[in-house]
Amino acid sequence: SAPLCASLFLSLCQLKRGHVLADLFTNWLPFPSRYRLDGLWTALFALAWAYVSWRLFEGMLEIRDYGDKTMLLGFPIWVNYLIATFATGLAAVIALIGSVPMILRGTNPEMEQL
Repeated sequence: SAPLCASLFLSLCQLKRGHVLADLFTNWLPFPSRYRLDGLWTALFALAWAYVSWRLFEGMLEIRDYGDKTMLLGFPIWVNYLIATFATGLAAVIALIGSVPMILRGTNPEMEQL
């Protein structure tokens, strides 16, 4: 299903920092301050992904107890929730790991190599 596929790409998008950034109000800040602010928002993003993952897990347990299956194939629906829970949890971990150096150092190691 489409939501399952979208959840699988969340961690890749988070790893590549491919999410949309709106820096309209922070462009006047120096780069290290902007980068730290991005790190803070990435950490908050990690909390949001962790919350979504937790709620998906709770929903998966409920659907598994009901025994819901797809109409045509008879495939258990909770398996999709399991995959989506893993994918959003992975996105949360990647976001959290990526936010720590951004907040602490305020520099982009990729840009320092150039």
